[in-house]
Amino acid sequence: MSSRVTGGSTFNNSLGPIVADPTTGDVFESFAGGEPQTKCCSANYNNIYVSRSTDGGAHYTTSLVFHAPPFTSLANFWPSLAVDPLTGSVWTSWTDLHGMWVSSSTDHGSTWSTPRLVSSIQTTVMPWVAARAGKVDVVYYGSNAASTDDPSAVWNVFDSQLSGGAWTVKQVSNTPNRVGRVCLTILI
Repeated sequence: MSSRVTGGSTFNNSLGPIVADPTTGDVFESFAGGEPQTKCCSANYNNIYVSRSTDGGAHYTTSLVFHAPPFTSLANFWPSLAVDPLTGSVWTSWTDLHGMWVSSSTDHGSTWSTPRLVSSIQTTVMPWVAARAGKVDVVYYGSNAASTDDPSAVWNVFDSQLSGGAWTVKQVSNTPNRVGRVCLTILI
């Protein structure tokens, strides 16, 4: 991974999944990282990065996908990443706790689309993304509570889906899978 980015993010990051692109063999890693000056005192990582290796993981090139002001929490535990095995498009998703965001790359991670809000529920956590043949699903927990710390928050599973060029949002759980706080504390 890029030494400047990862050096500034050492002990200041939250890693997403490692994903291989079956169309090229490239390896991708998504992560949220903070500013070097917040390394001592915050797990509110305000940058979303994707690193790409074209040589089996020996070397990485890192791209900044999204930047928010310092101390904005984007980790919530991790960003997620998927590669569409048919088109080669790379998708990453993350949450700022009040919205689920996605960005994509059609050039194997060299450039990234403008992030797009794809959720409509008040509070969102723990994204996961899957992609195939141009269809994309971002699944996550969502609640109408104003905060993850609300002891009466009702949490359901949601799916924001891109199909036919349009995003739709659906609640996919028929009963809540949690009532109460969701702990997102990351020990630093």
